[in-house]
Amino acid sequence: MWHDRAVLHFLVDEADRQAYLATLQAVVRPGGCVIIAAFAPEGATMCSGLPGRRYDEQGLAELLGPEFTLLEHSRYLYQTPTDEPRPYVYTLFRRDRAKDG
Repeated sequence: MWHDRAVLHFLVDEADRQAYLATLQAVVRPGGCVIIAAFAPEGATMCSGLPGRRYDEQGLAELLGPEFTLLEHSRYLYQTPTDEPRPYVYTLFRRDRAKDG
């Protein structure tokens, strides 16, 4: 099980995203699940002074690649302590097979 609530959307550089994916693919075996929550398309572009990248469920599916199947997705509107709305997309994937296998 891989659960990410606040990392991927802060990886704005391609090299950082590729390192994240390499780690995810190394530890999630076929049959394993991946939960990722990320800033939704209408979500934040900055958070805590850091730039963020926005995703929808299809963008996350493309990022993970064909080894992963999107099982569920939903939108969630988080209210910050300062009462600022933050739209997120939550996704659940299953790893069906090893890369290139």
